[in-house]
Amino acid sequence: MRVRDALFIVLVPLLAGIDAGAMTVPPLSPTALAARADVVVEGVVTSARARWVGRRILTFYIVTPDGVGAPSIVVAVPGGVVGALGQRVPGAPVLHAGQRYRLHLGPADGPADVDGGPPSRGIIGFFRGVALLADHDGVRVSIPFYDDGHAQEPRP
Repeated sequence: MRVRDALFIVLVPLLAGIDAGAMTVPPLSPTALAARADVVVEGVVTSARARWVGRRILTFYIVTPDGVGAPSIVVAVPGGVVGALGQRVPGAPVLHAGQRYRLHLGPADGPADVDGGPPSRGIIGFFRGVALLADHDGVRVSIPFYDDGHAQEPRP
């Protein structure tokens, strides 16, 4: 028996037993999200731009928080499209300019959108840390995201 065959026989059963939970976004309650977040922001996405950062693509969203005079916040989310190349990261939320969101954000220690710009913040809990804020039949509703990174449809 060759070494490669022996390794295959030993490693395949071991790899089959890997816990898939290590590769998923853990469930977080609203209380846990708020506790882990450096800041919780409600605001409007005013722009989005994807760019290469090292060997991956990040999409940088500029968010204008609700409130008079509040400075804009740069939010970085893994994935995006640059030219003809794109990267999709499972569980990463996809935000849209002009939409209002509630975002649970980590510290401002991420890469800058532009050289000399402010550091970005990441979203705590990936899609679990985002809710689309909308009016539905005159009532303000908070719409959670699916694990594919898109907002659920509001229910009547």
